[in-house]
Amino acid sequence: MSYSLYLCRFADGHPTPMDESAIRDVLGPVTVGGMPTTGLPDSWDLEAEDGGESEVYGDALGLTFNRFSPGQILDRVAELARRTGAAVLPLECPVILTSQADRRHLPKTLRARKRSCWRPPLSPAARSSS
Repeated sequence: MSYSLYLCRFADGHPTPMDESAIRDVLGPVTVGGMPTTGLPDSWDLEAEDGGESEVYGDALGLTFNRFSPGQILDRVAELARRTGAAVLPLECPVILTSQADRRHLPKTLRARKRSCWRPPLSPAARSSS
């Protein structure tokens, strides 16, 4: 079974791009094969010095970390959240913010309760099979 978490920055209740240079600075050193000179790949693998790994999907509007391991990979996720002002959205768990001031930028459904949970929208394929 794999577990995913999401990293998304919000402004006035809407997703807004994270600083791409911060993404490159934080994740680049642990990106297998390195980052391209411009832009972000559609997906890439991370491997930290402690042996931790993760698959990453997305872009500056939102990143998905899939099959991540604890340790330095989660340290990188936390550092990226701090540097970009993004929220960490573990699947079916409370939203994690690095600053209380960021709560006002969350969508209403996520800031309504102190223990907000977020579920990604189902893909059309998943909706038809449920």
